[in-house]
Amino acid sequence: MVLCLVFFCDLNMKNRFVLLLLIILLVTSCAMQQRRRLHGSERYEQSGIVEPDTTIIPSFDVEVLYVLAREYENAQDTLRSMGEYVEERLIELYPEKAYRGMMSKVAEATMGRMQTIRRMPKYYSTSIDGITLSTPNESYFNSVSDSAEVDLMQMTEAEASAYWDLNALADGETRFDLRDLDSIVVFDTEWGVNARLMSDEIPYIAQEDWALSFVSMGVASSTIYRIFQSKARAEYVARHFYKNNTSYGKRGDAYKHMFVNLLLRKYTTSKIAWLVMDVYWESASENQPCDRVMDFHNNLVGREYCFDKFLQGTNDWRKWAYTVRTFVDDTTRNAEFMNWRLNTPEFIVEEEGGKTNLYKYIYWSKDSESLEDAKKMAE
Repeated sequence: MVLCLVFFCDLNMKNRFVLLLLIILLVTSCAMQQRRRLHGSERYEQSGIVEPDTTIIPSFDVEVLYVLAREYENAQDTLRSMGEYVEERLIELYPEKAYRGMMSKVAEATMGRMQTIRRMPKYYSTSIDGITLSTPNESYFNSVSDSAEVDLMQMTEAEASAYWDLNALADGETRFDLRDLDSIVVFDTEWGVNARLMSDEIPYIAQEDWALSFVSMGVASSTIYRIFQSKARAEYVARHFYKNNTSYGKRGDAYKHMFVNLLLRKYTTSKIAWLVMDVYWESASENQPCDRVMDFHNNLVGREYCFDKFLQGTNDWRKWAYTVRTFVDDTTRNAEFMNWRLNTPEFIVEEEGGKTNLYKYIYWSKDSESLEDAKKMAE
């Protein structure tokens, strides 16, 4: 220490300044490196690496899974399946929750979930066996380019910007890191979206079982993107129209389910829409019978019975959004209010729901009611 002080004093003013500047830069660099170790793919606790819980199947951000699926397709890895590749990358990105053998568990859980299909009440599906849902003339559109994908989904400027940014991460020469996602911002004045992609303020950060299941099955990255973009779009459009009334049996909740099923069938197929919204989404949700039956019914209205009515012969999804809103707002002709509560027995809800007109949507809670009000009525 004394020798360092003597050495410092022997320097002239200019050299002292240069030395001080180098020390500041070194300290700053070390501090930034330390912060990086606590962020993204190198997130560690101060006491050491957090061991993942191998008894559960963790959830991951859908946009991350999309980038990894596309990354795998670009790599043209013939030695590993998509699930194996993505598992390795998830362990790199999320060492605290991803683990080896995880995708095998996902595949097993997916097959188990598919076994529940035949046990679903018949009115939840337009098919006899719950599998042959696609109409005879329905086909999946395979885009030949990213630009064609943007055109297909009629992406807004904000949606397209996020799409190109995510693709750039997957198409880069080096593997992306979670830190790279922090700078992606979705800003859309038309629908009131303004937040970072990885924040909790916008619906893009969905962590859902369907995405991991689809990756385990090797589903194309373009399909994964269409699904999560459709779900995000339905969420923020519903919030724009109905504010905080988009859950707990309200009209905005009905709107969201009809609109997302419309989008999913249009951009994928009715079978994929059914798998995502009826099989995966509802099986993962801890809904009461009144919510579950309402969701199944309204999914079917948007996906099958009012699908052509909502499309109005156009590919402009903004027009679809307003058409569905007009339909929802006309409660006299297009809705049936169900006298259900959170504690209404399942057999009553299913019996009444099964008798409901499939060209009308159902809801069971007024916009003026809060969740607390619903809970009090159920007591």
